[in-house]
Amino acid sequence: MIQLLRTIRTITSADWNLANGFSELTDANEQRQRFEEALKLRSAKNWARYFMPEKFLQALQTMPEAAGIALGIDRLLMILANACQIDDVIALLQRCSNSTTFNYLSH
Repeated sequence: MIQLLRTIRTITSADWNLANGFSELTDANEQRQRFEEALKLRSAKNWARYFMPEKFLQALQTMPEAAGIALGIDRLLMILANACQIDDVIALLQRCSNSTTFNYLSH
């Protein structure tokens, strides 16, 4: 199943990208190297320093291969609603003008 998910990169319908296939990086050594490169880049740019996530890297050593498909529900709704723009189906977060609360409103 993991191999099948790796081969599926996108699922399309009528030229719409509905879903993307992905696989997770489960190689702890590779992930450590990427973190080290990111830390060097942050240091060179004088950005905030983060520490190496040792617990995460340790957990990766026992993590099995993992993959999945990210389905764009908003895009699926566009097809079902025959909408031309994604804004027609996305719920927008709108801040109330006189309050610190948020309301979810759909277009």
